[in-house]
Amino acid sequence: MVKVFKKDNKFLIYLPYEVIEQLHIADNDEVDFFKYSNNAFLFAKKADVAALLSSGKKSEKISISNEELVVLKKLDTLRYPARDEASVDKLLNKDEKKVLDRLIERKLVVLFNDEKRKQKLYSISKYVYDNFLMRKKPGEASTAKAEPEPVPPERAWGEVYTPLEIKQGMENKDVESLEKNGYVVLQTEAEASVLSLAISESIRQGQVIGIRAFNKKYYIMLKDFFDKNSAKVLKCLKDGPKSVADIAKSAQMGEDAVRSILYFMAEQGDVTENRKDVFDIVK
Repeated sequence: MVKVFKKDNKFLIYLPYEVIEQLHIADNDEVDFFKYSNNAFLFAKKADVAALLSSGKKSEKISISNEELVVLKKLDTLRYPARDEASVDKLLNKDEKKVLDRLIERKLVVLFNDEKRKQKLYSISKYVYDNFLMRKKPGEASTAKAEPEPVPPERAWGEVYTPLEIKQGMENKDVESLEKNGYVVLQTEAEASVLSLAISESIRQGQVIGIRAFNKKYYIMLKDFFDKNSAKVLKCLKDGPKSVADIAKSAQMGEDAVRSILYFMAEQGDVTENRKDVFDIVK
């Protein structure tokens, strides 16, 4: 049972050991209350709540059979740009194709609609690379710059956008802004935490991506919005560094929208911020 005590004009909360254990709270962990509704708050570790913005399914433990591993290793012998349907069809035998279908069903492999190359390519999830294929050992520097694969979307190729799933009882004006504009910029960790809790399922499904920038603001964006506009923003930088204001004018977008996309591109290593609000393509 949780108990509340008043001491020196402050309220102290007593949590039983089993509650502490269930929440995996350790010494020096930061915890806080986050508003759930008008009459209710959620109690959680700040790190756990903030992690919802980018966790996806990383926390889940996934097992892979030997048959699946063989197919994944075969796929990995093809460089991503050459991993089209025809090439994979030639690479795998009949039984291995059935295994590939299972991997796609489990979303460990996705037939990705690559807009840049105007074709569908098989993309292996980052989770599989990090935990099973191990292109490089942990802590070991890469000897060659491999072309990064896109993060496979959680929804199937060609599936239409569905509205964000909002937890019952959690009304949030930022959700409305996110759906209306495709992005939202939040000033505080508390705002980001409340939003991430409200749409936690949509975040896990890959519909929403988020990042905390160097300016300490939180940039939350619909994955669809990023996919539709990132190429347009990148095109504005083809002739050299430009300011956010100039890019916004050329792309006919708001500055915060452009800034949100650029921060994600910088995280992916596609662009770099030379100085405040001035970006350039990474050569």
